[in-house]
Amino acid sequence: MHFGNAPWASTPEMFSAERLSLRLRLAPLLRGRVRLERLAGTGIRLALEKRATGENNWTIGKPDAASEPTSLPTAIDLRAADLTLADPSRPRGFALHVDALASRVLGGVRLLEATGVYQQESFHAQAGFLGRPREGASRVLTSLRARVGGTTASAQGWVGGSTGDSRFELRLAARGESLDDLWRLVGFPLPRTPKFSFAGHLTYGGGRIGIERLSGRLGRSDIRGDLAVDLARGKRMRIEADLRSHAVDLDDVEGFWGRPPREEEAAAPAAPPGAPAALFPDVKFELGKLRVADAEIRFAADRVQGETVLDHVRLTAHLADGVLALRPLALGMSAGDLSTNAVLDARTAEPTLSAEIVLRRVQLEELLARAGARDGAGGELGGRAELRTHGSSLRELARHADGEVGAVLQGGWISDPLLELFALHLGGYIRAKIDKDEPGPIRCLVGVFDARQGVLDARSLLLDTSHVRIEGEGKIDLARESIDLELEQHSKHFTFGALKTPIEIVGPLAERTARLKPGPLVARGGAAVALGAIHPLAALLALVDPGKDDKPGACREALGEFREIAPSVPAQGAGGANSRGAVPQ
Repeated sequence: MHFGNAPWASTPEMFSAERLSLRLRLAPLLRGRVRLERLAGTGIRLALEKRATGENNWTIGKPDAASEPTSLPTAIDLRAADLTLADPSRPRGFALHVDALASRVLGGVRLLEATGVYQQESFHAQAGFLGRPREGASRVLTSLRARVGGTTASAQGWVGGSTGDSRFELRLAARGESLDDLWRLVGFPLPRTPKFSFAGHLTYGGGRIGIERLSGRLGRSDIRGDLAVDLARGKRMRIEADLRSHAVDLDDVEGFWGRPPREEEAAAPAAPPGAPAALFPDVKFELGKLRVADAEIRFAADRVQGETVLDHVRLTAHLADGVLALRPLALGMSAGDLSTNAVLDARTAEPTLSAEIVLRRVQLEELLARAGARDGAGGELGGRAELRTHGSSLRELARHADGEVGAVLQGGWISDPLLELFALHLGGYIRAKIDKDEPGPIRCLVGVFDARQGVLDARSLLLDTSHVRIEGEGKIDLARESIDLELEQHSKHFTFGALKTPIEIVGPLAERTARLKPGPLVARGGAAVALGAIHPLAALLALVDPGKDDKPGACREALGEFREIAPSVPAQGAGGANSRGAVPQ
């Protein structure tokens, strides 16, 4: 038997068979319904195809939305059968080869068993029905078990029933090596993950698949909630999910933003001798799945475990036509929080990203301790960034970043070789206060940078202590992961023997060094840095504790003292000048 194909199809035949045997019931056929009693055959080939416009080659004539599917045949015996599906929404395609598919009746139970190869993986499936599943009949109890490669699934419930929306309701349990296998097996665009296991109440009806009361594990993370996939005819696949985790490990979910998942205990590949550690890896994102379906996903994790600086996660994601909006992504960290409103456009091979990032009242000492830094810095940290960039990896995103970045630290300290140089400037004022157990020498540190093609150019950089004000200029190159800053001190009091040579902070970001600038000591005039005139300052000060009128925060107090020292500095919001020219408003 040979059956032709649509004129636009890629193959000349939609169906062919070396041998095919059908037994039909006559009465239903006279009423326009096909009722198969027996189906047998060998060497069967069925090639289904769908166009990007939604047209397919298996709908003959005008589709009838009220038509009912054919019931399962009483007897089945198929050998060497192949089914393929070409669909633009399934880049990996669909291929099923059946070595054998046979049914038999044992008592009142109808058994169905199949073996073969599905999506390049061997499979074995068994199903048992207590009765005959068909439309218009009462519900039929069923039990299913299947294994495809490393993925296994089992389900118990009922199928068939009335002509209402529900076609089946099953209690489903599944486990496998990665959720990405489900993308390959059933066409749901899920990311690469560690091993998974889950159970839930599976329903289907009206073109909608739902998993309610979902619970399971993803690597070392737990997950629960509800998920639904809308497969309505003529529309894009749409996924809706409302999920929660008691504890999530970020390594388990890196695949959700396009990076391969990794385990913390896995040994990292050795870097070449002398090679600096990369802050922005060049691992390519895998974003093709964002173009396959639309989605509305809400996720919350009460606790973040593993090697991380985060406490909890709140996420609302909206995906439409390849554009992903995170509004918001909220991360709790070290008694403070980081929130992001971001839009990722993945419609092209090189995605574009625009993001607004706000860091509020983070305790820097705790943050660095969680990141593995023993003696780093302390204080209350805030920051704000508005960035636009494009690229297919973190390194490329850093290389093309444009926008503005600002950070503020108050009531802090730094345990770093840099402070040894500060001590030379201060004639010993803060030498004894480098120990983090002592009151910190930094009252306020403010940095505002303009970003252009991955280079952060310091618009304003100021560090204030009780005895000295340190101003800076220079660049941080994210593309080359290097830093080149120059700092100059201005004493508030007479300091006998204090050096006037500027300090340079140079080298790779991960291995920066601080040194006195080469050359003779020279007398340098104080640069009039208009701290109060920095445009983002008011927004930055709001990201740390501003204090009250009778007891202002350290940065607010430092700003007031700076105006007293330099009365010519205009009030906040007015124009001003620094050593590099006019301050932008």
